[in-house]
Amino acid sequence: MKKNYLTALLAATTFILSTGCRKNNHSMIAGRYEHAELPGQTFEFGAENRYVNTVQAGLTNCTIDYTGTWTVNKDSLIVNMSAEPPRYHFGKDVTKEQQAYVRKLAEKMNNKRSSRMAFRIAGTDSTAVSLEQNGKIMTYTRIKSLK
Repeated sequence: MKKNYLTALLAATTFILSTGCRKNNHSMIAGRYEHAELPGQTFEFGAENRYVNTVQAGLTNCTIDYTGTWTVNKDSLIVNMSAEPPRYHFGKDVTKEQQAYVRKLAEKMNNKRSSRMAFRIAGTDSTAVSLEQNGKIMTYTRIKSLK
């Protein structure tokens, strides 16, 4: 009797932890992040699974948004990039020539991006998320929303 009780308790605990972790990972990941090795970039895992990678374009007054969707599947974070071209936000001081140059470079970068990226969730808490890809773990630090 005691053995059956322990087996049932273990099975229930395993089920709760496995399903709860997925939901918890999703809610724990939602937010905006930056990474020290990628200055000028933010990574937003937003509402309704909206993903936005914002890149500051060099020294110009310009940001570029690469968009897509994100989801958690078991212990993995999946990002699907949008087929739409990047969105540009140019400051008033950016010349037409600079805009054309930035667009050309950004479109080349966008064409080299994988349309689907998968990461193993190595850890998450209220301040950071650690993602593993190809054996390398990168920790992204949560930042406060500017919106």
